[in-house]
Order: sequence, then structure tokens, then C-alpha cells
Amino acid sequence: MTRPAPRTLAASVAGAVATAAVSAPVLAVAGTLALTTLVMLAVGVSPVDAYPALVRGAIGDGNLEYTIASLVPTLGMALAFAIPFRTGEFNLGGDGQMALGGVAAAALALAVPMPAGVGVVVPLAVATLAGALLAGVSAPLHTRLGIPAIVSTLLLSTPAVAFASYLVRFPLAEPETGIAQTPVLPGTAHLPSIGGSGYVTVALPLVLLLTAAWLYADARTVPGYEVRATGANREFARYGGVAVDRLAVLTLAGGGAFAGLVGGIIVLSPPYRFVDGALTSPGYTFTAIAAVLLAAGRPLAVPLTVTLLTVLQVGGEGMEREAGVPSQLTQVIQGLVIVFVAVLATVRGLRERRRRDSSDGSLDRSPDGSQGRSPESAAADSPGGIPDGTPGGSPDRTPRESPDGPPGVLPDGSPGGSPDRSSGDSSDRSPDGSQGRSPESAAAESPGGIPDGTPGGSPDRTPGESPDGSSGGSADREVVT
Repeated sequence: MTRPAPRTLAASVAGAVATAAVSAPVLAVAGTLALTTLVMLAVGVSPVDAYPALVRGAIGDGNLEYTIASLVPTLGMALAFAIPFRTGEFNLGGDGQMALGGVAAAALALAVPMPAGVGVVVPLAVATLAGALLAGVSAPLHTRLGIPAIVSTLLLSTPAVAFASYLVRFPLAEPETGIAQTPVLPGTAHLPSIGGSGYVTVALPLVLLLTAAWLYADARTVPGYEVRATGANREFARYGGVAVDRLAVLTLAGGGAFAGLVGGIIVLSPPYRFVDGALTSPGYTFTAIAAVLLAAGRPLAVPLTVTLLTVLQVGGEGMEREAGVPSQLTQVIQGLVIVFVAVLATVRGLRERRRRDSSDGSLDRSPDGSQGRSPESAAADSPGGIPDGTPGGSPDRTPRESPDGPPGVLPDGSPGGSPDRSSGDSSDRSPDGSQGRSPESAAAESPGGIPDGTPGGSPDRTPGESPDGSSGGSADREVVT
């Protein structure tokens, strides 16, 4: 059987991986739509009327502008979750980071008069920094104290939202109103709109540009490779020289920075003020988390899944108006998406584990009966075994001895010894009878032995005497018997 060429094999593997990666989101969406259809039928709603109403509510009847305006914060919060997610960290504190960034931008814009242009850039920068600092706190809690980021980010989010609410209700509250909101921000702090639109601002190209920069950095730069390696196997990345702890701080802070930026964008957009609950009540954070999970962590698929779920979320209101379907059904759809993604990931993990266990079982038992042992150890345990794995002989023959009894042949072609002497295992018995001893020590103890290992004579001659009767030593040296 011929093995495929390396290029062909690599292409086959890449194709299989790409197919598996694409099939998971497709199956999740298809399964979610199927279950949603069953729910509609169960409550007596016609899917034929509901789905067109959902699409019209998102992109028809002048609603496209509002859909794009909702896409901007959702995509930004998706990046806030996806960046740490690539390293295996879960940033669930998007609401707190977004609220803290929004209130920081509002406070600065109200307190410090700034010229046009600067009045937009500086508050957005402060909002970004506030979100990054809040998220960055979770990194040392994880690396130093062992508190998972999924726990610390979620727990820090609640007090951050409460702190922002306190500031809006008391120090920054608009006087003589019963609504928890700040006064309208100065005109120099308003984000410019695009094409005279009331909702679409320059935040759209800004977020799209940042998304493109993240996609490039993740796929084409060394830090992006380190992020992917850490997410795939943290200990392997650490062994390879990646500063895993520092990378965790940077990615969590980067995710918090995007969340804070989204909070600043919402505050500097219509109605140009911080309204308590206006940042968290639309559910941008968990819609973004569902979109990233639906994309299976693949960066290129994140904008597509964000667009899909944004259409579902905005179109749900139109579906409620026209088809009488509660808009909360879109939240059910998002929850089902997460469930399907989790189920598919679990099934894929079980298959990989079963495949790995079966491969490990085949390695544990080799054809020669040695279970989990290398050929060297198996051969060494066999009778006459040689450490290099070559059998030295059968149990009834000495090593390297041929079946008919004549001297065996050593690997270099020289005779291994006479029939009356074992020559296979030099470590146990040498030709002169010394067991496990060096030639020098054996020769020194033999009659007439010379320390260099050359025998000084035969047993029927006196020590040190040569065949012609002369002494084997020098004239000035006495032969010691």
C-alpha cells in the first residue's frame, strides 16, 4: 500500500478540518431554526408569517438604520469576549466594563470643556482605559491566586454596574428630573453622523477598522501566534517560551478595552447622555458571547455570526408587531444557539477522546506480544536478548551460536569463538573465563599475565618465559611469580 504524498496528505487534513469547522455553526443554526419552528407551531404561530416579519423588522421599513446602529456595540462586545477567548480565558464582565467606560466618558465630557475633535477622542480613550483596567484586574487574580477569569470578571461586573448607576443617580444626575441620567453632553463630544443619519455614526467604520486590525494581528503576527498557541495548549506554549501570564493580562485588558470603548461610543451617540440601564438592558454582552460561541472561536466567522444574531434581535420587535410572536423568542433562539454549540463541542470532544483511547490501546499491544514496551526492553527480557533488539539465540543455545554447533559469527564477520566456549555475552563470560572483568584484570590474574592483556605464556611454561626459553620480561626487571 503506497502512502500519499506529503502535500496531498496535508491538503486532505486541512480540508477535513475546514469542513468540520464550518459544519458546527451551520448545524447549530439549522438545529436552532428547527427547534424555533417547533416552538412557533406549539404556540399556534405560523412560521410562514413569523420569519418574513422578522426579516422585515430588521432590514425593511426603514429599520436597517437601527439594525446597523445595534450592530456596532454588538460587534465591539464580541471582540471584547473573543480576544481573551483565543487564549482560553472567558470575559463575562462585559456589562461592568462597558458601564464603567461609558460613565467615565460622560464624566470627562461634562467636567472638562474640550474643542471639537478632541472632545470625542479623549473621552473615548478614557472609556477604553477604564474598561481595560477593570478587566486587567482579573488576570493577576487568575495567575497569582488561581481564581478563574470566568468567575472574577463576572463578579467584578456587578459592583462596576452599581458604581456607574450611583454616579448617574447622584453626582452626575441631571437636576430637576426623575430619570437617572446625565445632562446632555456638549456638542463637541457628539460623534459625527454618517449621511445625515440619526443613529449611524463614525463609530461604524471605527469598529470595522478595529475588527480588521484584530483579524490581521491574530493571523499574521507573532503575538497572534502566541495567543493561538496559548489557547490551544497553555503548558506547551509556556514550555515553548511564551510568557503565558503576561499574555493573559494583555488579552483580558484588551477585551476590557473594547468593552469600555463600546460604552463610550453609546454615550457619545444619540441621545448623547448616559442613561442608567441603557447600556446593559439591550443585552449586547450576551448576544456577543452567543455570536462568538456560534463562530466556534474562529475570528473570520465572528462578524457574520454577530450580524445574524443582531438581525434576529432587532427583527424580533417587528415579528412581535406583525405576527404577534413575543420578541422574547429571539432570546430563546440565542439560548438554543449556545446549547447546540455546547452539544456539538461535547460530541466532538467525546469522539476525539474515543479515537485517542483506541490509538493508545493499539500502541499498548504490539505484534510480538510486548505490551507498552519498547523493542529494546522486550528483546532484553527475551532469552539471549541483546539490548539493540536483536535476539541472541534460543534458550537451548548460547548466544550467537549456530544450530549445528560451530562457532557463531559476530556482526563484523569474525568468528565468535570455539564450540566449547560461550562467546555471545561478553559481559558474562569472556574467552579466558573472566566473568564481567576487563581484559587487564583478567590478564593480570592469569599465569604470566601482562597488564596490557597479552598472555605471557602457556600453562606449561614458566611465567614470563618465551617459547625459546628466554625470559619474557626485560633484563632489568624481575619476573614476579
